[in-house]
Amino acid sequence: MLIAKPIGYEIVKGADNRSQHLKELSINHKIEYDYLCSIEGGYEEDVNGLLFVVSYCIVEDKNGKKSTGKSLGLRITKKMFEYIKEGHSLNKVIEKLNDQLNNKQNGGLTGYLTDGLLSREKVDKDAVISSFISFIYKQQKDLLNNELDIKKTNRK
Repeated sequence: MLIAKPIGYEIVKGADNRSQHLKELSINHKIEYDYLCSIEGGYEEDVNGLLFVVSYCIVEDKNGKKSTGKSLGLRITKKMFEYIKEGHSLNKVIEKLNDQLNNKQNGGLTGYLTDGLLSREKVDKDAVISSFISFIYKQQKDLLNNELDIKKTNRK
C-alpha cells in the first residue's frame, strides 16, 4: 500500500529528489539560478518516540553546495501516525469532519491542528530559513564556530 506522505528519512530523500529534478530541468532548459529550493513534508518519530508532522527544505547553490533545513514539528498522536503508516490521508478525515473538500489547500493538517494559528506556508517558510543559514547567515554561523574553537583551545 502506498503511504500518503513520506515518513522519517523519506522526507529528506523526497526533498532531495525534488532538488535533483529542478537541477535537471534548469540544465535542460538552460535556466540560470543562484539557488534551488525544494520542500517536502511528512511525518517523523524523534529519538524519544514523539511523533510529528514536519517539513524539510534542501537548498542548493549554483556551485552544488547543499544545505538542509527543518521546520517546527507539530505533535501528532500515535493513532494518527499509525493511520498514515497504513497508507491513509489525514486530510481526507479532516475534510469529512469539516464537510469540505481540498483540506490540503485550505489549511491542511497544520491549519487544522492549530485551529488556523499556523499554516503549511508558515511552517515551510521556517524550513526554508533554516536551510539558508549556511548561505545567507554564514557569517553568524562562522563567528559562533570560531568562538567555540577559541573556547575549546582555552579549556585545554
